[in-house]
Amino acid sequence: MPGPVPPRINDYKPLFVVGYREGIILVIGGIPTLICLLAPWLPNSLVVIRIFLAVLLAGFTLVWALGRDRNSQATLEMRLLNWIEHNTQPKIYQRGHDAVPDRAQGPSFWEKLRNMSKPVEADVAPRAAITYRPIDISDMVILQIFSYAILASMIAWLATGGVQEVMRIFQR
Repeated sequence: MPGPVPPRINDYKPLFVVGYREGIILVIGGIPTLICLLAPWLPNSLVVIRIFLAVLLAGFTLVWALGRDRNSQATLEMRLLNWIEHNTQPKIYQRGHDAVPDRAQGPSFWEKLRNMSKPVEADVAPRAAITYRPIDISDMVILQIFSYAILASMIAWLATGGVQEVMRIFQR
């Protein structure tokens, strides 16, 4: 029975390998995080603010470096470029309006079907010493980063004398 050969299906789902892009972003984001955490120009009384900003910077750095879109596996930069490209294209709001010429159409379904003579090789990521599961880029990630930063700053406030302030309020 002649026809298209189905693609091979691998059970192995590769994890993303930490490459140069991720390493550079982590170093670039780690330097301001450490500077903010150490902050020699801020007095020790502002430890809570320093920890809040450091956790916030670290969270956004991790999402930028290790984050991927759930459906397309696109990085944050690719999603931003796609968003800019989409918003700068002229829009057509009326049916039948030819202000913008039609985009060149790709090959038809039947042409694609004729070209499928070999099995499609699945992309297999190279094995590496450091692999990770990507962070899903979504609106909830921003909320999670802010909540982690607030939680860390509250713990720092309680550890640096916040418990005594709370006890003074309840002793009145």
